[in-house]
Amino acid sequence: MQNYITSWRADFIIVSPIDGTLDYSGRIKENNLVQPGDRLFAIIPPENDLEVMIELPARASAKLKEDNQ
Repeated sequence: MQNYITSWRADFIIVSPIDGTLDYSGRIKENNLVQPGDRLFAIIPPENDLEVMIELPARASAKLKEDNQ
């Protein structure tokens, strides 16, 4: 039984290497395929040092500006 539980955990449980809050991307819809490399979740660490990555079309990039509030 212990071997079965260990195998099940290895197949179905995702463990984060850091502590934090799970943030769901919300892009998955019913009957949509998930491709290898797609980001589904992010772990937001408890400290305030966050790294943000966004993807946007090149035509919208001229409207971006930095605001360190």
